[in-house]
Amino acid sequence: MRRAAPLVALLALLAAGAAPAAGPARHWYAVEVLVFAWTDPAQRLTERWPEEPRVPEVPEDAVEPAALAPVPAGRPVASLPAGEAPLLDEPWARLERSGAVRPLVRAAWRQAPLGPDEAVPVRIHGGLPEGPWLRPEPPEPTLSAEGGDAAADQPGVAAEAGPYVPPEAVDGTVRVTLTRYLHVAVDLAYRGGLPVEVTDPVTGASMTAERRQVFRLRQRRRVRLGEVHYFDHPAFGVLVRVRRVPCPEGAECAGADATGGR
Repeated sequence: MRRAAPLVALLALLAAGAAPAAGPARHWYAVEVLVFAWTDPAQRLTERWPEEPRVPEVPEDAVEPAALAPVPAGRPVASLPAGEAPLLDEPWARLERSGAVRPLVRAAWRQAPLGPDEAVPVRIHGGLPEGPWLRPEPPEPTLSAEGGDAAADQPGVAAEAGPYVPPEAVDGTVRVTLTRYLHVAVDLAYRGGLPVEVTDPVTGASMTAERRQVFRLRQRRRVRLGEVHYFDHPAFGVLVRVRRVPCPEGAECAGADATGGR
């Protein structure tokens, strides 16, 4: 957990005064999510990673925070008004200034207290991937009908395909559910680089390079209202906070709450 040191002061600051006051009987929850990458790739060598990991499958019913309406539109989820997501502002800047991490994605929304069968998956995606993903991989050569190199026979194909667009750094979902307690399920993939030892084909010397690697963070955890929770991974991390907020106008709100959530 040494890699978490740059977050200690930040989390302590956020925890101060984070315990929520007793809220109204009719309420929703505000959810704030911040995703960042660790800038030191060496700590990723502490584990062995699959070359082709399974990436999260985004459900068809997943919602996009940026596309949510300010009032419930027939669904138990809505946008969070501007200025009501403090986790996404100053902490984002603090992480960026630390140099140890690189902020990637931030998102916030409001949702009703939902059980496991009703919970809405929220898609979290965006950010710039690391170096290996910013460069297109060379196309695999294919043979033409005459047995020659098809790519060489058609030199204009690559140019006509347009500029290379790298994939997003982060993609996946976050789901907040309420049973007796509140739970947050994180299922995110991060496109980063993994240091590898290669041999120079000319000199035969050993050198360090990076290959593309998809890292997956999949955790489900019980959370307490108002506290910042840290989901840890050697390549990237996620900060999540769930707070109680008043029921939006026009929404049907129940008085149920998580036991021990304060």
